[in-house]
This record gives sequence, C-alpha cells and structure tokens, in this order.
Amino acid sequence: MSQSATSWFDSGKRSHPRTIGWLGTTALAMGGSNQMIFLITALFIGQGDILGQGSAAVPLLIVGVLLGWAAAPAWTELVLMWPNRVGGISAACAEAFRPYSPVLSALTGTCYWWGWVPTCGLTALLSSAAIQQWYLPDLPVEAVAITIVLVFTLVNLCGIRWVTRLAIPIACASACLAFLSFPLSFPF
Repeated sequence: MSQSATSWFDSGKRSHPRTIGWLGTTALAMGGSNQMIFLITALFIGQGDILGQGSAAVPLLIVGVLLGWAAAPAWTELVLMWPNRVGGISAACAEAFRPYSPVLSALTGTCYWWGWVPTCGLTALLSSAAIQQWYLPDLPVEAVAITIVLVFTLVNLCGIRWVTRLAIPIACASACLAFLSFPLSFPF
C-alpha cells in the first residue's frame, strides 16, 4: 500500500495499547445490554408517575432494531478499517469523515454522546428507584441516583483497568442471577 493511501486510512496516531482482555470486554458489553433492559422495561410499563407506552412501544423497538441491523455492516467495516483506534464507533466515524470535513468529524463524537448521556441518566434514575425501594427507603431517589453517577464517574476516571475490575464481578453476578431466575420464569 502506498504512503498516500496509508495516510488516508490512519491519521498517524500511535497505536493504543490494549489493556483489557475478552473477559473485561464482555463484562462491559453486558453492562450496556443490562442498561437497555432497564430502559425497555420502563418503556413498556413505566416508572413511578411516568406511564409506560405498553404495546405502542413495540413499533418503536422494531424500528430501532431494524435501524441497528441495517447499520451494523457499515459499523463493522468502519471499525475494521481502523482496528487500533480507541473510542468505538464514534472514533471510527470521526476518522472516516476527517478527509471530508473536520466539523463533521467532530460532530460524530458529539452526537454519539448526546444519545448516551440521557440514557445513562435515565438508567441511574431507574436503578436508584429500585435500590431505594428495596434497600434504602429513607433516602430520596435523586440522592441515590447522584451517588450512583458519582461513583461510576470516579471509577471511570481511574482508568479502564479499574472499570473492568468493577465490571467483571458485576457481570458475573448478573449472569448468575439471570441463570438462577430462568427456571422461575418458566415453571414446568
């Protein structure tokens, strides 16, 4: 491959060292899946004073799944074009748009996080409502939610190794609870 083609594919940044293995990566992916389960449940049945959408949520979920399914091959191609980039799909899209427009390149990461920040806040509120109801009935939900966000922010600021050290036990406990609850879901 010529030098000009190589510079188009990579911005020349050094390769980032890989510090987590498959176990840590899987644990982090399970966290995103569990977060979506909280949100889907809230979409169907609601939370507190917020009414759920019931069967109206089904078309929304179908559209979301179809859009994700349609975009998956493009995301896979982008990530495989820059395997050493750090930052997931937003970093790969930013790199792909860089030759066309620096503004569009910067907007991809911004728009990506515009979608995730409300999701994280909503998940913190739903999780804190459950924790408050089960274990801490004297504390307000908002205080528990703020504590959850602050704890996970501090862990994330410590680095990816600390994140995986926390995510692996949580993912293992979550998987064990899922396997234990499976027979209860389908009584024979």
